[in-house]
Amino acid sequence: MSSSPVSAIRRHTPLASPRTEGVFARNQLVLSTTIFRCEVMRLHRAVTPYFKSLTSAATKEARSERSRLPKTRFLMDANMEPWALHVMRYKRWDVKACDFAHLRRSDDPAVFSAAWRLGRLLITHDRDFLDDRLFPFAGCSGLLVLPVYGSVSMQFANLLAGACELVSKGGRLWLHTKIEARRDFTVKVQTWEKSLGYLTEWQYPIARGYQKAASDSSS
Repeated sequence: MSSSPVSAIRRHTPLASPRTEGVFARNQLVLSTTIFRCEVMRLHRAVTPYFKSLTSAATKEARSERSRLPKTRFLMDANMEPWALHVMRYKRWDVKACDFAHLRRSDDPAVFSAAWRLGRLLITHDRDFLDDRLFPFAGCSGLLVLPVYGSVSMQFANLLAGACELVSKGGRLWLHTKIEARRDFTVKVQTWEKSLGYLTEWQYPIARGYQKAASDSSS
């Protein structure tokens, strides 16, 4: 996977006070998706991350660290297209459909709770899951919300694959994290820092290879 410049945005929002947002860092990075999870772990711990260009030694170390992380397991909501499951399995990710988890006719709270119980990151089209009042971060085992394309689409297939690639490593390190994938092939990530009592938010572009494949398929 090729590296690409990233403009990272980090915002802290105290949960117990009126909403305030401040950009803590906006620097050019050189990151590849193979080291993204390691960057996330640093951000999760609210220490000063790599807001600078990584050296080759640092990149090698981060890749080695990522390779030792557990694989993330996924739960696909019933509102997802059936063929999306084949995309996930083609990439050899551990994914279980709600049909096979006996959740086909379950309501949203039941699906949300089941994802936590099963230790799986929930993939869905349902934006209601982004509502922290209905589905709090405290009970979130990891969430990825994707836009609806309405039909079989290579753009959606590549957006799904690219977004899942970012979180394919880490396992339960994605607890208390909600991710929104966008049509412009960026993701918005929000994580509840339980020990510190605030939300950490940043944005990240999906790997260029997925973007190019989606662009080529539409031309």
